[in-house]
Amino acid sequence: METWDIFISHASEDKDSFVGPLAQSLEQLGYAVWYDQFTLKLGDSLRESIDRGLRHSRYGVVVLSKAFFQKRWTQIELGALIEREGEGAKVILPVWHGVEVNEVRAVSPILADRLAVKSSQGIDIVVKAIIDVAGNPVKKSVTELIANLELTGSDDDLENIARNIWWAAKNNPNKSQLIDKLSVILNELRAEHVHQSSSISSSSSPSLPLLKRGPSKFDSFISIGSTGKSSDVDFLMKSLYEDYDIATFKLVDYVLGLVNTQEGQARIKHFLFNGSNVQRNYAALYFKRRNEVQILTEAFEKGCIDRIQAFSK
Repeated sequence: METWDIFISHASEDKDSFVGPLAQSLEQLGYAVWYDQFTLKLGDSLRESIDRGLRHSRYGVVVLSKAFFQKRWTQIELGALIEREGEGAKVILPVWHGVEVNEVRAVSPILADRLAVKSSQGIDIVVKAIIDVAGNPVKKSVTELIANLELTGSDDDLENIARNIWWAAKNNPNKSQLIDKLSVILNELRAEHVHQSSSISSSSSPSLPLLKRGPSKFDSFISIGSTGKSSDVDFLMKSLYEDYDIATFKLVDYVLGLVNTQEGQARIKHFLFNGSNVQRNYAALYFKRRNEVQILTEAFEKGCIDRIQAFSK
């Protein structure tokens, strides 16, 4: 059975000005979006497809506008979503598009009382408000995208991985630091992927847009290893607490491997003995790659890591 993360209920008059860009932004972040221009295929029954979308989407983003209130079909969609909420789950995520509270209250006092986000705040703010509630996409996790990438070398998967990790970083409490570092990592991974693809195939190299946010020079990324600041190590290790996917773990492992200063190594050693299980595992990997047998033996003898973490190849 096909399922979606988000169903977008809207009036057709609002497609060009707001709904289309919103749907595209959510889809680019890996969310499965029921949106007529994405979902409907030639010969599909509009009514049956909408009914499936309403029943099998985790959330309904309702774009309330003057046109929305005048349409019979949008009222039917809204009624179906309200009925689902009668089962006790939060389903409706309201977005006000060119309307004020008195206009919403005149049509639906219940909706007027709900916290909403306004389209006038900009697409990025609206998207953030939605994914803060919706959480991670269910259609394709970053892990699945990586598996597909390794099998097919799909450029779409590479771009979706970047977008998913980017958004996770963007909403991290220390986002400004991690965004700068991830932007460089992702650009470097993209460049490496393009190089590998062009070596394997005689066709032209993939033309993926570089991520533009944060510093674009690889030098700024390499500086993590040369400075090895405790704050860098702390930040990378902290990100392992988040509910990220395997792609983020790979990136943290990659960045951590560049740290080569005494200050940085001392901080990684701290996590080896005092961190969470996940942090200890990545710290152990760091010291194994450097053949730091004495440190690993000490951590094993103190019960901080197991024999496999300490001594396996």
